[in-house]
Amino acid sequence: MLKKRLLILVMLFLLPINAIADVLILIPGYLSGGHAWRTHGITQNLIANGWSDGGNFILGPNGVRLDLPPATSSHRFYTVELPNEAPLPLQAGYINSYIDAVRIMHPEDKLILVGHSAGGVLGRYIMVSRPSVKIDTLITIASPHSGSDAAELGEAISNSPASWVAPLFGLNTLNRSRGLYRDLGRPDAGNLLGWLNTRQHPKARYVSIIHLNDELVDAGSQDMNNVPPLASQSIVLTSDSGHELNPVDGVLLVNILAKQN
Repeated sequence: MLKKRLLILVMLFLLPINAIADVLILIPGYLSGGHAWRTHGITQNLIANGWSDGGNFILGPNGVRLDLPPATSSHRFYTVELPNEAPLPLQAGYINSYIDAVRIMHPEDKLILVGHSAGGVLGRYIMVSRPSVKIDTLITIASPHSGSDAAELGEAISNSPASWVAPLFGLNTLNRSRGLYRDLGRPDAGNLLGWLNTRQHPKARYVSIIHLNDELVDAGSQDMNNVPPLASQSIVLTSDSGHELNPVDGVLLVNILAKQN
């Protein structure tokens, strides 16, 4: 039956274990989903350079599932679905479930997180809040590591009388995203970035892809070297891109991964 092709991951204990290789988890940004990596030309570059599409992870009432059979080649990537309007700690619960599923399938492989926009901050939060999970590399794309003026504006609007009428104009996301906006505002003692940017980060490879023409996040905030615990530790690559993912990110990603192996 068609429904049966969505696999419950408890069954994956029965899969053969491949030689040690690399596994990517591609984390989408705000108001985006796992398939954005496919529609914006990222996964095509990965596939053209020897990576296999392992499918899109979904967490539902029956647990974690995939929309494709698990990939068996030496290098695989997976995309994920998240409650992308929710605060980052809530989203982290989903990512941790997906990481656990990946570890069932690929217990010895190197794990690489790639996050776009808020997804990059989420990847860093996972590494700090769950250091027992060995992440080999974190690659972030246009991520607001030092906060975003756009997030602060969103929080201000969501806390103003304008939030009362937002649903009338189809802007319910402003109210649903209030906690996330707070998480991604400029670091202070009362928000997530204020906490995260003062924590010790695990030893790993850190790479910042900076979009120089980003209309939402300034270039300095995208650079993990400007996070005090990571000063001088992040590799930096740039492109003349706006905020959205684009095929250039796929080219940069492939080059980063090629140099890693």
